Parts: sequence; structure tokens; C-alpha cells
Amino acid sequence: MAVRSPNSSKGETRFGSKAKVQGTLYVQSGAPSKGSVIALDAVAANATRTTVYLWVSSDGKLRIGTTYPTNTEAGTVVGGQV
Repeated sequence: MAVRSPNSSKGETRFGSKAKVQGTLYVQSGAPSKGSVIALDAVAANATRTTVYLWVSSDGKLRIGTTYPTNTEAGTVVGGQV
């Protein structure tokens, strides 16, 4: 697995392998009132990329959005969470 930090001032770290393997990612947040965010690229057949962000809101709900969340309540709640 390759690890690199293209922009450490943003707290961003990228890692992975060109091999087709499944991985587990654990992201810890050290900032008060700032949750961890996972960014995933959705790639269409024509190679168009859309970055999708996942995070957990302050009330414990998984959220998703296509813009970086400015607060934990941004985006859309995933599924029918109560």
C-alpha cells in the first residue's frame, strides 16, 4: 500500500494500491466540534469523477454530500435513519 500526503495543511492523506483489493479506513478527528470526513471518488464510464463526502453528524447519523461539509448537519442523511 502506498501512502502520501499531498496537502498536509488540510489534514489530507491519500493511500491505496493499484491492485484490486478492499481496505478498511479508520479516521480519527482531533478537532473539537469537527467530525472526520471521508472523500470518495465516483468514476463514470467516461472517466468523469465526482467526489462524494461521507461523515457522521453530531446526532450520530451518517450523511452524504457532493460538497465538503461546513458543519456536521450539512448534506443528506443516508437512508431511513431514526
